[in-house]
Amino acid sequence: MGRRRDTDGRTLLTSAALELFANHGIDGTSIRAVNRTAGLGPASVHYHFGTKEALIDEALNLYGSKVVESIVEKARILATRREPLHSRDLILMFSHAYDSLLDEQDEDAQNWIRLVDRLLSVDPLRVSDVRATTDAANAVRRLFPHARTEDIGHALTLAIRVYVNALAQRVPRLTSADESAQQAARDELQFMITFLAGGIAAALNESSDPID
Repeated sequence: MGRRRDTDGRTLLTSAALELFANHGIDGTSIRAVNRTAGLGPASVHYHFGTKEALIDEALNLYGSKVVESIVEKARILATRREPLHSRDLILMFSHAYDSLLDEQDEDAQNWIRLVDRLLSVDPLRVSDVRATTDAANAVRRLFPHARTEDIGHALTLAIRVYVNALAQRVPRLTSADESAQQAARDELQFMITFLAGGIAAALNESSDPID
């Protein structure tokens, strides 16, 4: 068998890294394990990426940019549209971005969601984006104009963490061949969206910046 092309090597390594990071965490995954899982030589990660950190960035960026752009687009629409805004819109602003990754039954995307779920618990800054954070906060501010800035940030962070965790736990059912299992998982996520919408409204309705 001939030597794989460089582009194939990067793809294989990124896919292997996503699988291992999702199952064992970043710290629990060695470069050796990534090379082995990808079916490539022991120096492959070094050859294609240079460092483990560069491989992590590649894995996160594989779907991260798409998610960020989706959140930014929806946040800007919510911040400027004429129609009334509801707290449920704020949850859908980011939930749709993550949900849509499962539409194509892509195993890498499934592993990416599970990896992000891990990171949101242990290293949330690694998966944060300034643009998405700022635009999402602006959308929230439109519905809750008197809420404290720090409370808006806390509410968004918590809502995203809870939703992504719920989504990651349901990936096996959402991608299974059992239609009843899929529907049950979707119904549970819709309930979660309703629950989080009520939570963010209750929290931010009680929040207000001090009056000078």
